[in-house]
Amino acid sequence: MTLNSVQIVYGLTKPNVLEVAAGDTYTIDLPEFFDKDHDTSSSPTSIIIEDVQIGTFIIKNGQVIITFNEHADDFDNQEFFVNVSGTFDTDVFLGVEEVDIIVPYSDGTSFEATIRAEQEEYEGEDKKTPGIGYYFNDQDEKVYLGEDGKNPTHVDWTVRVNDNAETLSNVKIVDGLGSGLTLVADSFVVERIIRDYQNNETKEVVPEGEYTVTPDDVGPGFTLEFIDDNISHAYDITYTTALTKPDGGGDRDFNNTARIIYEGNTEGKDVSNEFEGTWSETLPVIVKEGSATDDPHRLDWTVRYNFGKENLGTVTLTDTLSTGHGALIPGTLLVYEVNTDIDGNIVGELGDPIDDEDLDIDIDGGTFSINDLDANGKAYYITFSTSVPVGLNDVGITNTIADDAGDDPNTASDTVTVNTIPTGGKVGEQLVDEEGNPYIEWTITMNTEKVNVGSIRVYDVFNPGGTNPDYLDFDTSDTSLFELYKDGNKDENLISYDDFSIWDYTHTEDDEHNGKTGFELLIPNAGPHKYEFVYRTYYTVTGMNQPHLANEATLLFLQGGDGSGPGIGDPIPGTSPDYSITGPKAGIEKSGYYVHPENTVGTEDETTQLIQWSIVINESRILFDELEVSDKLTSDNKANFTYDQTSFVVEDISNAASPETLTSGDDYTLTFDPDGSGFTITFIDYDSSTGKGILPSNAKFRISYTTSVDDTTNLEHENEASLVWQGGTEKKGDTVPERTSGIDKAADITIDANGNKIINWTIDFNSEENVLKNVKLTDKYSSVGSKPEESSIKLYKLVGFDYVEQTLAGTAITFDDDEGTFTVDIGDIDAVPYRLTYTSTLSAAQELENAVSNSAKITYTGNTEGETDSKEIPKPELVIDKNATDLEKPSADNDLTKPQISWSIAVNIGEDSTNPNNIVNLQNAVLKDIIPGDQSLLIDTIVVSRVGDTDFVLDDDAITAGENDFSIELPDGAYGYLVTFKTEILEYPAFSYAYSDEIEDLG
Repeated sequence: MTLNSVQIVYGLTKPNVLEVAAGDTYTIDLPEFFDKDHDTSSSPTSIIIEDVQIGTFIIKNGQVIITFNEHADDFDNQEFFVNVSGTFDTDVFLGVEEVDIIVPYSDGTSFEATIRAEQEEYEGEDKKTPGIGYYFNDQDEKVYLGEDGKNPTHVDWTVRVNDNAETLSNVKIVDGLGSGLTLVADSFVVERIIRDYQNNETKEVVPEGEYTVTPDDVGPGFTLEFIDDNISHAYDITYTTALTKPDGGGDRDFNNTARIIYEGNTEGKDVSNEFEGTWSETLPVIVKEGSATDDPHRLDWTVRYNFGKENLGTVTLTDTLSTGHGALIPGTLLVYEVNTDIDGNIVGELGDPIDDEDLDIDIDGGTFSINDLDANGKAYYITFSTSVPVGLNDVGITNTIADDAGDDPNTASDTVTVNTIPTGGKVGEQLVDEEGNPYIEWTITMNTEKVNVGSIRVYDVFNPGGTNPDYLDFDTSDTSLFELYKDGNKDENLISYDDFSIWDYTHTEDDEHNGKTGFELLIPNAGPHKYEFVYRTYYTVTGMNQPHLANEATLLFLQGGDGSGPGIGDPIPGTSPDYSITGPKAGIEKSGYYVHPENTVGTEDETTQLIQWSIVINESRILFDELEVSDKLTSDNKANFTYDQTSFVVEDISNAASPETLTSGDDYTLTFDPDGSGFTITFIDYDSSTGKGILPSNAKFRISYTTSVDDTTNLEHENEASLVWQGGTEKKGDTVPERTSGIDKAADITIDANGNKIINWTIDFNSEENVLKNVKLTDKYSSVGSKPEESSIKLYKLVGFDYVEQTLAGTAITFDDDEGTFTVDIGDIDAVPYRLTYTSTLSAAQELENAVSNSAKITYTGNTEGETDSKEIPKPELVIDKNATDLEKPSADNDLTKPQISWSIAVNIGEDSTNPNNIVNLQNAVLKDIIPGDQSLLIDTIVVSRVGDTDFVLDDDAITAGENDFSIELPDGAYGYLVTFKTEILEYPAFSYAYSDEIEDLG
């Protein structure tokens, strides 16, 4: 049955004792379901007893209102009836399936009924729906990803069951989950769907006791079963799955199917859907990259470690160069902790590297380790440079880094091909054998186009011939010195010595090579193949000293198998494998830097500086038969610094982890030039009878020593070292720059009790921490502030972590009133930071400038031009802020006759009230305010207070006020004020709340 209206009959009896007068009313509240908009007040209904009208009733606002007339009191104990009819209020059916109706009776009982509204048509659909992918943040909160979001870790699935709200028995949902999905235990939420007559849905959570969840014995799925025999509502079943990231990242579709089974459909009904996720490319734990630089003896390396921010724990990173291919260059290892995005890009600026003192680093030649690095969710960017030995030609230098995280450490490598000799081609490589003897390995490539030739004959000359000494040593009968390969495969196509011929050769043609000697090579029956002849020539002592060696080879392609017969053609110009090379280099490096000597208690003496010099020789590990190292002070100021003749240490550093110190007199001799500007170290030949001496040797040596510094002119220090051995002379110099100070000026402004601005100046200098002579500090104060009192000028020195005041001589401070400067003659300072402070005042007139600045200059020996720094003080802006803060109207709680507006004016508070320089130093200031004509000023309400001063009282005569304006003379000084007052509204509507105010006569 469909109900859309309602009728209610009320039976009423007037007791005898009740007197009813004309106009009395009686009100009955109608039930909640009655339409509250039903209104019959325009046509009242009569109430009749025995044909007599005793009153009328209307329906309004959900009530029956009975109005009696003069006849109502004539009928005692007489029952009469009120018939009420109307429509249902459909709003009571929103959000519910049915409504319980209760109408009370006078005897205490009631009429009760359950009513359902007519349901609108609805066609349901059982389905499975994925939610939006998300991940959990550090607070374990879900973070949902947008349309283009990457790297979800979870997704929620919802299965809609029995969407048509049929009555079903033995309902269960079997969900197998798709590949890559893992069920999150205890994530189930089951909700019952309540639909009102308009099919609006309301969900209520079903208690866990009304259903069971059973995981599959095999596989990741589950079965959810309702415990009650029947269900007659729709249900949403929501659960969470973890997502498996695809290998290598990218897109992945996750298919998920559930089967809904119930009595009468044991085969079940499948509902399916898929979730598409996108992941960033899988980031390797370590990425290593190397690159060549403009300096052929230096390689730059970068390491990206843990850019995926995995939790790897505490690790040790170990970096290793391929054997014999250089070492870490001191001072180049920088470790940065960086923030990265999900794609492995560094976010923001690189910032400063981690301080070396906060890292545990071990260095051993070409290997270094960074120990105990926190890799829990932290990413690091590491840069460093390594040296490259002399004598490498197209050699790959490999650098490998590995951590010790877990049982399978992460590792990465990169290789950079280098060439550290000027080759001019690709047919020669300069090397050193295991005994330290330098040699050249030559490669002659023949018939690269693989023309079918009969034979190949090669003439190669490299020595001057005649009575001249040989440059290179080569024995054609020593088969260990040469090999022949075919078609580039050196492992499989090595040609037997019986299949080619080689013998000594003297060039007799009448050309520029006449008389030169070398060898002749014949390859019979060559055929359509490419050949490579690789051979080794050792340097003679004469050859080592040659600035240029030439190796000229001429190729003839012959048709006959025995090497005779007409040739295919003369050698094409430019294709003959001629080659030139410079002699071998042992290698020499020179470096210097400032140090402090130790004092008597074993700590650094910061009152003195020295230069620590280092000379490293024989990076190439050539065998020295003769060895001498000399050094010269070469700068113009060399007379101002000298060698410390007791500081020399000579070491064998072939094993960087265990250097061996050589003994003067036994292993080498040390002599100094007569003028003291140079020295010579001569290494001694080994004497078996005494066991003393060190040559011949292919060791790597380091010579360390110190010199004094130039305190006279404080200029740069140049120094050049020379390595003299049987292969010639090699030189290398270095320059240690002059010592500088560094200077920084700052200002802090305060306001004293009298409203004056006080500037506290700070000048920090010698941040470079050098020992400096004849230091003078000059400060220009005239551009801003008053002349400082001499007693306020103080000098401080950093001792440990604190600045300690230093005593200034009575004549140390001088003023130049014409220039507006003062100078402090400090004298000599130690290698620590210093600070000078003083105070001055800032006048109101100076404030009126756009900006004022103050500069300081430091001069010292070697820098009479000085280093300068300045501090700019911006002009403050006068800020006035007026606001209406309250409107109070007349009421029973006050005695007002007209509305009152409360006002506040903040004067000179600055945009930043914590910055004293944002407050103007007021002079002869007057605040004026104009009140609109629709209001009247309540003069007695004016209150003037000073910001930060609770004791401030303004003189009464400073305020002049009328009905529509007032002015306040504000005291001089850098103060802020708050003015409050009230106005009374005279009429409505108000004219305007606009106001005018200004500061006059600002000095």
